[in-house]
Amino acid sequence: MGADKFTQVVFVVCHPDDEALWVGGTVQALGRFADTEVTVVCASGGEPGSVRAAEFRAAAAVAGYKRGVVMGGALRGANDPLPHLGPTLEEALNRLGMRTNEISLLITHSPYGDEHRHPHHVQAYRELKQWTQAKGVPFGFFSCVPLPWLQHQPVAASLRRGNGLTLTGMFECVPAARPAAMVDGGGLTMSRETPRYLFQFEIDAAAKARMLACYQSIDLTKHAAGYVMFGASSEALYVFDEKGAAVFFDLYRQMEHSGVDDLFGEFCSHPPVPGWWRRVLNLVRN
Repeated sequence: MGADKFTQVVFVVCHPDDEALWVGGTVQALGRFADTEVTVVCASGGEPGSVRAAEFRAAAAVAGYKRGVVMGGALRGANDPLPHLGPTLEEALNRLGMRTNEISLLITHSPYGDEHRHPHHVQAYRELKQWTQAKGVPFGFFSCVPLPWLQHQPVAASLRRGNGLTLTGMFECVPAARPAAMVDGGGLTMSRETPRYLFQFEIDAAAKARMLACYQSIDLTKHAAGYVMFGASSEALYVFDEKGAAVFFDLYRQMEHSGVDDLFGEFCSHPPVPGWWRRVLNLVRN
């Protein structure tokens, strides 16, 4: 298949090491699938001579993805916002020789800012969601926990694995009780976002650890103690629409099962399989 037909998954993170900490196993596995390419853009830490930028390149070599770039000047404090991420991303894509319409799915930080609720991560989510909507690019985000304001309906018919990645859960999401926003004790106002799908993976934890080990300029012992995700062997991605989810539906078709393609067929034949589940299964299988 020609390069123009490749599935292009672009991860955009705020700081060198975020790609390893939050989705290292997923990043290193996705590029091993047929006709799938991974690009990682880091929005800060790219000043001349940056040690962290050099470590990012080393971690990229460990993960094996082909394209990555660190943008911006020196790393900033958590309360010093990053420059607007839309222009930063566009400059990065230009450096990498990519066009916006080549992106099959863009994935970034979560709406709540990940495990430590980092303000830069919240900024990345908000600004990149707006950017993708304006550009017509499918959008998603990684999350260390399921969103509590969604109901998650399982739709995978069997466990799947391949290239160091095991699909342990595929869910269609619908809103539970849903006020417009949630305000927590720290004053964070967060829209209760409603992505369409959740994909959960068991990853190659050793490969993720090798990526993290490239970041010798940070206190890895402190990171290991301070972040549950540092040693986690599971990672998850939310995707907002079927066009973006098609990336993972295709991976589902490529992955191996343990001998039974549909574990629930005979149980769901009477009464008939619900229409929503059959629709998703058709998306996955066709």
